[in-house]
Amino acid sequence: MKNKNNLWLGVIIILLIVVGAFILSGKKSADQTNDARDEVIAFDNNKAGDIAGTNTSSSGAQQLSVGPATPTNIVFEKTDEGNVVRWQANGQATTTQYNIYRAELRTNEWKKIGNVAVEGSNRGRYWYINQAIAPGVIYGYAVTAADAAGNESEKSDVVESSAQSVIQ
Repeated sequence: MKNKNNLWLGVIIILLIVVGAFILSGKKSADQTNDARDEVIAFDNNKAGDIAGTNTSSSGAQQLSVGPATPTNIVFEKTDEGNVVRWQANGQATTTQYNIYRAELRTNEWKKIGNVAVEGSNRGRYWYINQAIAPGVIYGYAVTAADAAGNESEKSDVVESSAQSVIQ
């Protein structure tokens, strides 16, 4: 009788192993199917980020583009060298450069006029000198942060070349 009980116990254990393997095998297939359909967004939880926009992948699914945080504390200063725009870096290690935009305030047409590369571990203050200025023209300046993947932050607050104040 002991042999029959041991035999049944062995059969039950084998069935449990087979059923468990089947369930795990099915789950793995479902995960692989989901991986093929889903768009993956790489996001570093240790860094803040702004949603810069959406892109459409080749499969037609929309995916979010996570861009760098916007630079802050933008200020304007008129010097003998030209119009100087200063800002606070966003502090993100993934930021590779800051783009400077300018618009004549009468037209409000924004154009990228330059960029400043992030230098080593400098996460502090940056500046850009705009020397190509026309007398009597009021300019607005804004700064964005960009990363190596081509993501760009929203424009910073705008500073005006004549009033030397932030336009909110």
